Amino acid sequence: MATLEGRADALRTARAALAAALAGDGRLVLVAGEPGIGKSALLGELAREAGQRGALVLAAVCWDGPAVPAYWPWIQLLRAARAAGAELGAAADLVERPAAPAPTPAMAAADARFRLAESVVTETLRVPAPRTPSGSVNA
Repeated sequence: MATLEGRADALRTARAALAAALAGDGRLVLVAGEPGIGKSALLGELAREAGQRGALVLAAVCWDGPAVPAYWPWIQLLRAARAAGAELGAAADLVERPAAPAPTPAMAAADARFRLAESVVTETLRVPAPRTPSGSVNA
């Protein structure tokens, strides 16, 4: 078990959520805070532990900007789940046609950059993720 300096309480809470999820009681862990406080390290450790225990680990990144579609992190998670073989049901519509913000002239360049980045992500998701012998996705 890794020790993250000053993050023992947060890691304990995250590990408890992981244990509950692995026992069939689904959980969502949201980690927020200022840059540099260890959010990525904390989640990286939790993802590593979850993968070792056979869990499918999905991740999303929040982008800030006027051209980012509504619910963007959720769209990323749903796409990753679909790529891993999950049935999305009614959520499939959100993945196929994400809601776009109302366009303005100032958004044109930002929208073009976002759409380019989004298409790269979409194509990357089409590449199968390597799986461990237990069937979990290595991320």
